[in-house]
Amino acid sequence: MKKKQLNPKKNHKKLIILYFLGFIIASASAIPAYSQSSFLASTVGLSLVSTFFLSANILTFVAILLFPKMIKKIKNFRSTRRVIFIYGLSLIGMTLAPKDPWLMFLFFGAMNICVSLIAINMDIFVESFSSKHFAGTTHANYFTAINLGWIISPFIAGELIKFGGFTMTYAASLVFLMIFAFFFMIQGKNLTDKTVYQDRNLLTTTKNITKIGKLRSIFFLAFLLSVFYSFAVVFLPVYLSKTIGFSWEELGILFSIMLIPFILVEIPAGMIADHYLNEKEIMTIGFIILSISLMFFSLLEGANFWLWAGVLFFSRLGAALVEAMRESYFFKLIKATDVDYIDFFRATSPLGYVFGSSLAAGLLIIMPIDRLFLIGAFIMCLSFPVLFFLKDIRPK
Repeated sequence: MKKKQLNPKKNHKKLIILYFLGFIIASASAIPAYSQSSFLASTVGLSLVSTFFLSANILTFVAILLFPKMIKKIKNFRSTRRVIFIYGLSLIGMTLAPKDPWLMFLFFGAMNICVSLIAINMDIFVESFSSKHFAGTTHANYFTAINLGWIISPFIAGELIKFGGFTMTYAASLVFLMIFAFFFMIQGKNLTDKTVYQDRNLLTTTKNITKIGKLRSIFFLAFLLSVFYSFAVVFLPVYLSKTIGFSWEELGILFSIMLIPFILVEIPAGMIADHYLNEKEIMTIGFIILSISLMFFSLLEGANFWLWAGVLFFSRLGAALVEAMRESYFFKLIKATDVDYIDFFRATSPLGYVFGSSLAAGLLIIMPIDRLFLIGAFIMCLSFPVLFFLKDIRPK
């Protein structure tokens, strides 16, 4: 999996374009993200929320596994255009908010699939113009741009819900998607790729991942981070609104404060990983913070705004460290032609959501929602044996 070295200055303009596009598409994804569970609960009933998320992520996982065939056949640029089109149709459907549960799930499922697929398209573009020596910095820059979109989005969503209801978040998401599509198309000549992708079938890819220790370890750690997100994105907003008692206007501000670490620490962490420490040390700190944060989620009582703001900020400090190092470590291992590995890597996200949603659905039958976060803290501790044996990467 040796990767051809690129001069980062030569591709600087293309990377800047991709950072901007990452910010726009992240905003489109993020605006409805934290209110989706509450929206579904009000539309199709609370009992179907876990089923919707579980089923949508199973379908997303399958779609991701099949996606390399399309990319290899029609290339990354053309496959991105198709995903944008389906994404737009699904957002129109969510904005119309049909009362029929099956129709709602059709739009919801398609939207979730497209969010994951377009992220893979963007991964391939960024990797095509990056250097392994600067993988930590490049991908930290890219994810900082993405997370900037996530930071502004909860505040926007809170205001939209206040004045127009949940469906306004999907309408706003559609507007951002249209902006993304416009700039994506006019930059087509800069992004069209001639990459000859590695031709691996599903079985070969799976065997390689299980056999190569570094890949196996980083996939498991990425899976654990997605489990954390499944608890924090799906169930925490419901807990804070229904049990703790925060309004959506307050939650919009809380979630924006919560996401600030993603733009503060990922670039410095990526630079440190490239030149000083290794990814495993920084990821270890991140997982310790995630474990402690989930315990705090379970133990805190009362709607103290600034106390919750501090705990939520602390939790995302850990997530930002893990996320930055996850990207840095993985993309030092592979190259843009390894589309199968990239697809499998992004498949850890819906797989983590499937595991988290199904586990939560079962646990919530026998325990209150606050105890769910204690279980999550224990799951995060499973990272420590893997991190202890994780081998460092030093590009030559």
